[in-house]
Order: sequence, then C-alpha cells, then structure tokens
Amino acid sequence: MSSSVCTYCHTAALVRWCTCGLAKYCGKICQRADWASHKSSCPPFSVQAIPGKGRGLVATRRLGLGVTVLTEDPVLVLSRLRPNYDKLLAEFFNTSKDTQDKILQLHDLLEVAEDLTDENQLIEKMKRIVEVNSIVSYEVGNEVTKNLYLTASLLNHDCKPNLAWHPVEGRIVVKVLRKVEKEEELTVSYIAESVRTFKRGQGCPTWRQRKEKLVKYRFDCQCNLCNQEGDEDDDLRKEFQELDVLQEDAEIEAAGDLLVIAVRKLELARVLDDQVIFFALVDCWKLSQIAAATDQDVTAFKQAALYREEAGLFANILGQAAVQAFNKFVNMGFERM
Repeated sequence: MSSSVCTYCHTAALVRWCTCGLAKYCGKICQRADWASHKSSCPPFSVQAIPGKGRGLVATRRLGLGVTVLTEDPVLVLSRLRPNYDKLLAEFFNTSKDTQDKILQLHDLLEVAEDLTDENQLIEKMKRIVEVNSIVSYEVGNEVTKNLYLTASLLNHDCKPNLAWHPVEGRIVVKVLRKVEKEEELTVSYIAESVRTFKRGQGCPTWRQRKEKLVKYRFDCQCNLCNQEGDEDDDLRKEFQELDVLQEDAEIEAAGDLLVIAVRKLELARVLDDQVIFFALVDCWKLSQIAAATDQDVTAFKQAALYREEAGLFANILGQAAVQAFNKFVNMGFERM
C-alpha cells in the first residue's frame, strides 16, 4: 500500500490496486463502485509463472460460459506452405523495440546463449519461436498461416481446457468453454478437432490417442486428466466414440433409437470433453425434432428447442465454422419440423 489518488473518488488515500494494475482505489467500497466503468478495460487474466510450464495466463475473476477472454491481432504472420523468413525478419524489425523484446521472450526449445546482432542467428531463433508458439489459421478462403500472438501464445495446453480459440480474419478470439474460477489457469487444447475437419469417432480421444496427437508439440502432457489413474475415463471415451460411429451407420428411420444414443453421447460429452458438446447437441436437436414431428409431441418439441438454443451458444464459442454448421441445420428446417 502507498499514498496515491483513488481512481474512483480521486482523493489521496492508501491504495488498493486492482489485480490488472490499471486502477487503484482507497478501499473496497470505491473499487466496487467503479467496477461497472472499469470492467471493460480490466483484463480477466494475469500472466504468471506456472510450475512445470513456464509462463501462462491465470484468471483474475470468475468467468462465465461464452465470455470473451481475449481478442488479439498477430504480431507476425508466416505462410505455412511458402514460408518467407526474410519477410518475417523484416516484419520483426518493423515492430517496436518493446514488441521485439516480448517476441524474443517467448518459449524457445533451444536455451543457449546467442548473438542476436548476427542476422543468421536471429533468423534461426525466430524460426524456432514461430514454430513453437504460433497458432495455425485455417480460415476458409485464406492462405494457411502461422500466426504469432504475444498473449494468446502464452496459453498452455490442457486435455480438458476451459477455453476455446478461433481465428477471425487473422485475429484470434478466445472464449470460455466451461466456467472458470478465480485464480484458475486458463488453458486451451492444442489437439482439439476443428468443426471444419471433425469426423465421427474422433471426439473424446483416449489417453493414448491424445499422447499420439501431442507428439509434434514436443512435451509430455501432465494435466490433471492425463495424470488420472485407472481405465474408467478411457472406457467412457471409447463408449462415446463407438456410439458416434454407430449413429453414423444407423438408418434415419430409427430416429427414436438414434435419439437415445445422442442423449447418451451428450451425457458423456458433458463429463469428458466440452469441445464435443456442440456436436452432441446438434445430434440431439435434429433427432428430437424428427421424433417430435413423428409423434406430434409438444414436450419433445420444447426439448428440441432447448437443445437448439444451447447448440447456438456453443457455436458462438467455437467460432465461424461452428456457426456456419449451426446455420446449415437451421436452414435445413430442423427447427420447423
């Protein structure tokens, strides 16, 4: 605490800093009174050292489902198929000195002393930093690129993440996938299947399947899920995958039976993998509409509407591809059957 001016009442008093460090108050009363004004500029996270992971992001307050945690433009962009490292270096030097320093502080697998005044050594370091920290953008109609972000690149992997991210014209948008508690680490999945490429039977990957997907990221995941002992979790994941494939192979005439499968898949998704809840909800929504229309069941129609509403919420969290898939089902008329 030190003597200064309160952001809210502008009087000199002992200071109580907001966790973001951007506002200071004479006490809790002024801090609470100023929250409505300060909230929009108060980042919901802070950068902290995470044991065994290096730096990461930690929630500074409770965050509800669907909240946008971060929207960020890339500081560097590299073509994935036709990388031009001379252009990358030119873009690097075109940024501010502060930004250059932050880029060079990002994780580098090769921790050795280097002479970064040597252009060749600098290029090699930039290659490694981009390779390890960039986020690949697969936006429809655009070139596949590796985008480097100063903040989003600090998000660590977890096999049961609380955030989901998606690109929007190069910008990264990060939203809450499941409720987050204050001081909880904010995480994403590096291996989540995108809506655009998702295939039945791939959701809820088992421990071994996750390990295989993570090989290219060069680290051994030690998240809570991967450290769990026993086969119960894997058995449930295998059940989800088997039901998913079974549903694909079944005949649409058996809508009632398929709905039972879809509901069970949704139950499993809520426990195992929040990232496949959207797919399970869409199945429940369209199949319950078919079943309701067949039996003219008002209660079933209402349940279908609930599935539709929640699927729309998750579509907005997962991004443009999910929204397009959701709208496709809407346009097919499932909500009007």
